[in-house]
Amino acid sequence: MASPAKLRKEGEDVVEGFIHNVSPRRQSKNNSPYFTAVLQSARQSYHRLVIFSMEQQATFTQAEKNGNAVRLRNVRRSISFADPDGFDVLCSRGTKVDVTTLPFLRSTPASCRRMTVAEVKALGPKQKVGEVRGQVRLGGAASRVVQVNQADCELREVRISDGTGEVKVTLWDSFVGQVEEGLSYGFTNLSTRDREGCISLCTGPTSSIEEIADLEVPEEGGGEQHDTSTALFSATVKGIEVRIVRKCSSCRFAQRQFLERSVTHRCEGCRLKQGALSFCPSFAGKAVVSTAGGEHSVTLTSSALSSYLRSAGLGGIFNDADAIEDHFLQSAVFDFKVSVDGFLESIHPADERGTSGTGELWDADETEDALSAKEDQAGQGGTAAAGPVA
Repeated sequence: MASPAKLRKEGEDVVEGFIHNVSPRRQSKNNSPYFTAVLQSARQSYHRLVIFSMEQQATFTQAEKNGNAVRLRNVRRSISFADPDGFDVLCSRGTKVDVTTLPFLRSTPASCRRMTVAEVKALGPKQKVGEVRGQVRLGGAASRVVQVNQADCELREVRISDGTGEVKVTLWDSFVGQVEEGLSYGFTNLSTRDREGCISLCTGPTSSIEEIADLEVPEEGGGEQHDTSTALFSATVKGIEVRIVRKCSSCRFAQRQFLERSVTHRCEGCRLKQGALSFCPSFAGKAVVSTAGGEHSVTLTSSALSSYLRSAGLGGIFNDADAIEDHFLQSAVFDFKVSVDGFLESIHPADERGTSGTGELWDADETEDALSAKEDQAGQGGTAAAGPVA
């Protein structure tokens, strides 16, 4: 029989409410799997749920789908960094979920509906944004590659505006190449981040981006500007390393034991066995290219390499790093478009130079100086890039 003290403790750790926005599987910094949700504990009172028991994800998902009110027993309350006046609810394997009735109706959190940029900037960090619409502004940074959980990830930061304000959006991996400057888009299922006291947005596994009719947005000055200069030059590939990172299409977990040319694979995260082609490949690596002025190193990006392989009709070798490397080594001259930091923005066969894209065309001397400066910085350790917030 449980002691009175234990009974009191369990009785105190109870919360009730409606479940909203159950997330896919996530991985903490210490590699512990978890998922999140939102608990509506009153008519207009919401709390972040963090559940460290993947076995209960189906239960929470079903409760959200059915719209049932639930009682959560054996939970722990934690200080909320997103809402200093509120609290987060932490659930473990010992948390019990029971259906109950409540004296108020289910109501979707305001942050999960379409919001204006001004409303987004009024939120705290780590908040869900159901949808925001905006026009992509000029002056966004070029894409770059960073290490996240020992895997290469590509990111690009852009600025969007809807007339009520302007906010920065960090696009990760497959979203990098989905927007163009000057066009308008609807962004769904984003989350907020705090960057040096400023709220920004970030894509996630369930995000989507869809082009919409042009928004009438007045020009605004004073936004953060980035050096978007690029170098356009012709070169041959003298050496190349292509790394393929495959992520589960269901939970987006990066695979570490994926066998090349395999027919099926069991996800190391959600444990679902799937066809090998269900694991979305992204690319990273480097290439040593030879120009008239010498040899230089270029950092490969997934968006540029994927675009080239598709346009060249080479989709069949997406899962074969050796075949991709052999293709570039056995081919002739290519036209490269490279950012000022040395990251590949586009690549085309030399006879398609006219399609290499717009940008500032540097002369040969400026190209050599820029690439050499980048290599000197790399030799001195460079500058570490910040990864996404877990």
